Amino acid sequence: MSILPTSVAYLCLEFGIKSDMKTYCGGLGILAGDTVKSAADLGVNMFGVSILYKNGWFKQEISETGEQIESDDVWKYEDYLMPTHIQHSLLISGQKVTFKVWKYEVIGVGGHEVPIYFLDADLPENSPEMREISSHVYPANKSIRIAQEMLLGVGGVQVLELLGHKNIQNYHCNESHSIFAALELKKQLGMWSEVKKRVVFTTHTPLATAHTHYSKEVLQSTLGEYFSYLPDNLWQNGSMNMTDLALFSAKLSNGVSKRHNLVTSQMYPEYKIDAITNGIHVNTWVSKPFESLFSRYVLNWKSSPENLKLCAVVSPQEIAWAHAEAKENLFDYIQKTQSIKLDKKIFTIGFARRMVGYKRADFILTDIDKLEKIAKKFGGLQIIFSGKAYPNEPEGENFIKNIYQASKKEESFLKIVYLPNYNIEIGSLMTAGVDIWLNNPVVPIEASGTSGMKASLNGVPNISTLDGWWVEGWTEGVTGWALGENEMDEGKLASAQLHDLYFKLEEIILPMYKNDFESWLKIQKNCIAINASHFNTNRMLNEYLIKAYLI
Repeated sequence: MSILPTSVAYLCLEFGIKSDMKTYCGGLGILAGDTVKSAADLGVNMFGVSILYKNGWFKQEISETGEQIESDDVWKYEDYLMPTHIQHSLLISGQKVTFKVWKYEVIGVGGHEVPIYFLDADLPENSPEMREISSHVYPANKSIRIAQEMLLGVGGVQVLELLGHKNIQNYHCNESHSIFAALELKKQLGMWSEVKKRVVFTTHTPLATAHTHYSKEVLQSTLGEYFSYLPDNLWQNGSMNMTDLALFSAKLSNGVSKRHNLVTSQMYPEYKIDAITNGIHVNTWVSKPFESLFSRYVLNWKSSPENLKLCAVVSPQEIAWAHAEAKENLFDYIQKTQSIKLDKKIFTIGFARRMVGYKRADFILTDIDKLEKIAKKFGGLQIIFSGKAYPNEPEGENFIKNIYQASKKEESFLKIVYLPNYNIEIGSLMTAGVDIWLNNPVVPIEASGTSGMKASLNGVPNISTLDGWWVEGWTEGVTGWALGENEMDEGKLASAQLHDLYFKLEEIILPMYKNDFESWLKIQKNCIAINASHFNTNRMLNEYLIKAYLI
């Protein structure tokens, strides 16, 4: 395989690579993992950098009354990562922090390897406080969080050089968590004009709380000598917005969908912000039944997922067989782990997201009586939920409690299941095994959302509010259905979205599934041929190459 003539350091606080590697929290990490996998497939000279978390994010259990219970998610990182010879030190908050480096090799379809380096500060020579850097993803302690960000950004740039990766042309900061890399580059290169030739920045959310501000005092005490490299013109009321720093530092800044680009451009009108819509790594998220089907009909689909458009010629019956097997795999998992038996003949809705307010996990349960009547009318309805709430975040925890308590009601036609401890394995089973994928975030806060792309890859239509990627992937009645109008005034939309959800389920979706299955199978094929062929990380990474990496 020829290697593309550029080099990319891809820095991210989390990487979702495998279900049992507790190096991720949610969508940001999954996107990062999928990106390096496509880099390996395409022969991109990329190096991932992150932090090693020995206790993961958290392990989730649900109490008898529906409360989320968190515990450490300890994993055997030595079984997956290889130690390197590198041990290095960095001054953080006035303390010398020593860390060593572990490596994981991602191997592409043509044999190209992309390493991901994990920085481990859990060493006996460090203070108990600084050893916490390598304890959890997104710790509640803010001083540990900024220490993680300095280790990732400044330490990441230094470590790549120590590992022999010289003269890297691109430093891709996946969210602002790693933007202190720009300060190390400023120290090395001397001028911001030179830094701006190398930094690429992707922002993943318009949610205000995710755009971190640090006070001058906190930055000065944490950064030490690197504080002097911060641009003077970015201070606002004694603090600095890390997204501002990232946008200032980058040659290319982008949102992760066309809609998100519009929203972010309104938030930061002084910067030019591009749009590169997210994707998924098809080889990771395709279910076994559809992997087998694609391999029979689509030449080189693993290296060229755009070829999945050829699935338009696959016989409807084979689509039906593949989906039935994926559905059976999901239901077998539920019976094995939850001792709950679901009916494969009954239409099943899937929803799995982080349990935060704007994602509205229990939206479909707003009028439970209406939902029960619809279920009874069509001989049954099953809904499978999964997802974690941030610890001590009441709104997300209440979503879980509402759903869990609804699942305990003994109804004859409406069955609700909540799968605890959401992870890559559960996500893979759900996005392939349900009959339709539900996503109903508050518009316009959803930046992209990739779970619906995974569903499309496995022939599962979406029903979603028009936000994020779905604005681009949606063709009504062809690839799925919309909830509400294609506008960004949420005040006008909530009631219309709920009306559409119940109306389209009762009058369009369930009647088609029950009485016109041939038309349903045509939509399943469209999901693959139209959406999966486009919304993948190979296409996404090629856009980064053209717009940023190769210039």
